[in-house]
Amino acid sequence: MRTFLAVYRTGSFTAAAKALAITRPTVTDHIGALERQLGRELFVRNAAGTTAAPHAHEMAAAFGDQLDHTDRFFLDEVEAGEAVPVLHVGGPAEFTTCCLIPALADVRHRLPALEMVFDVAGELITQLVAGRLDLIISTVRPREQGVTAWAVADEEFWLVCSPRLASAERDAIPTLPIVTYHRSLPIVRRYWTTIFGEQPDLEPALVLPNLLAVEAAVVHGYGMSVLPTISRTAASPPGNWCGWTARMRCHR
Repeated sequence: MRTFLAVYRTGSFTAAAKALAITRPTVTDHIGALERQLGRELFVRNAAGTTAAPHAHEMAAAFGDQLDHTDRFFLDEVEAGEAVPVLHVGGPAEFTTCCLIPALADVRHRLPALEMVFDVAGELITQLVAGRLDLIISTVRPREQGVTAWAVADEEFWLVCSPRLASAERDAIPTLPIVTYHRSLPIVRRYWTTIFGEQPDLEPALVLPNLLAVEAAVVHGYGMSVLPTISRTAASPPGNWCGWTARMRCHR
């Protein structure tokens, strides 16, 4: 997203590379990867430079200020010659691994020392309020006094399975084995009520400790699950997933 904003604001891949202190091919790779992930073109390249597509305007309006805010949080306190502070950051394992760590890679030499922990939203908020964490990425908006929060992304969830199970018609979906990270089916239950308008009558066939493990199990044919698009886009080779068309969106 940082590379996207640099191209959007400068109107040039070359100028964006200079602003970020990276190579132009790296900028091209970043934008290409983002366009493939979104399934749409963000910039029109021509001899005069780069023109933003309509969706690029929407993305810049939605995320530009938030990313600037995050940059200031991470970078403004680091001055040359000073002792590097330690910033304690918490977040869900999947988003941190697939999105946050890659996004910070180009400015890693300017960052304070980072210590990251993975946990569920409720526990992360508790640790933030207690002062054990400085910054968290949460799927639940904190309402506690003294905590400032802003939305940084929309996250989509898909009902997915491996290709070998994908022949099931909609009426047969509830008969497929379900893979989940908790026996109470928190993500699956929310998806089911949002998309199908009813509570799921499902018993988990396999319970695993996190969504990355759930993803691996689904890819290898253990059953279906509901997973975020960041997980299946970043970590799984093309062709390992099949998804039904209905999707659920939430804010992070």
